[in-house]
Amino acid sequence: MELVNVLNVGESTIVKALDSKFKDLEDGVQSFSAEEGNLKIILTRNVKDFKWSNLTVLTPKEFLSSEMESSL
Repeated sequence: MELVNVLNVGESTIVKALDSKFKDLEDGVQSFSAEEGNLKIILTRNVKDFKWSNLTVLTPKEFLSSEMESSL
């Protein structure tokens, strides 16, 4: 598992975020750049801010719990 993956953000990502239903531009940019980077999940303490994301959105605690369960 790769710990950190830094993605480029281009104009098309910004436009998607601006045209989306995300209330916060930064959340939209994060969601769309993660999607374009073929990531599967977003980790955040503010899951509700990503209700418009097409990705699985988990809190760090939820992620660690699921990883612990899958390793048993």
